[in-house]
Amino acid sequence: MLYRPVKGSTPEVTLFEAVKKGISPDSALYLPVSLPRIPRAFFNNISGMSLQEIGYVCANILFGSDIPADRLKKVIDRTMTFELPFVETAGNMFTLDLTKGPTHNYNDLCAMFLARFVEEYRTSDRLNVVVATSDNVGNAVAQAFCKAAGVTTYVVFPAGSLSNRRFNELIDYGPNVVPVEVGGAFTDCQNLVREVILDREIQESATTLLANSSNVAILLPRVVYFFYAYARLAALGRPLENVVIATPTENLGNLTAAVIARKMGMPVSRFIALLQNDTQDASDMVNESRLTALLSDENDEIKIYSPETHPLVDDEICITMLTDDPAEHDQAVQRQRSRAVKHRIVRIAPSAAAMKRVMLTR
Repeated sequence: MLYRPVKGSTPEVTLFEAVKKGISPDSALYLPVSLPRIPRAFFNNISGMSLQEIGYVCANILFGSDIPADRLKKVIDRTMTFELPFVETAGNMFTLDLTKGPTHNYNDLCAMFLARFVEEYRTSDRLNVVVATSDNVGNAVAQAFCKAAGVTTYVVFPAGSLSNRRFNELIDYGPNVVPVEVGGAFTDCQNLVREVILDREIQESATTLLANSSNVAILLPRVVYFFYAYARLAALGRPLENVVIATPTENLGNLTAAVIARKMGMPVSRFIALLQNDTQDASDMVNESRLTALLSDENDEIKIYSPETHPLVDDEICITMLTDDPAEHDQAVQRQRSRAVKHRIVRIAPSAAAMKRVMLTR
């Protein structure tokens, strides 16, 4: 399958190029040129399927034209190693718990998929992984790659943005993980990461991979969350005519993945966007252009609402996501502090040139 940039005029690329590049040469995000539909028979049997089985079907639909079945199954089996509990939280409201992975947040499964995919297909002895974070995704990526030979992971974050728990985790992943604290905002981190990813000298020094949700190998595995939640609802024997997906939208990646699931054939009556930032911040998030491209089809009936303007009605069943577990925070902080591990934090100005110097001098 080919992948096209959602903006700009650069050529379409293969899956492997899209994963390696992360973004196009003109900084656009990639989407598949078309989203294949999952056969209806899949939904007839979905209630009895495990997470790994659903993950393999979704991955095979999305990646099967590029990856042999045995290798794809190996990646899935090594990625989906923890459960995603599905619980009823109130009448007609259900939550899929995404906090049972190694860093207790929704990015774990996606980061592990990227790491296992890279491990299966990398061709160079040396690899740089770069990720911008304001709290969660950086730790998930660092944990997924920290033990990989020849891989250096640069976690780029704004000064003062990380919780105590995340900070203490980050400095304990070992010498292959380089925490880079930027004297600026998260948008500065995003911008300098994109610049160094596209820098020719950086790419010539070592293969460099962008591990934010802009990378299709981070975004597309999130689709599994929604199919799996639908499967658990079906297993409970609940009516499926009016299923509503309500998803947190930290960077619009969750909502983008939910819309992709709908376009692949998952029956969803509507979406509710739970904004965790104010409107201005949300409009600047990384996946906005990709979500806009997905919704641009004039024949598409996908609708996205806010809970304030369109609350649930009696015949609707709502599925939402628990994306980060605050109950784990204090425990993790105590574990990490007790280790008293020292690791050098690299501090730089909000400059791509400064980030480039860090990477070229290691």
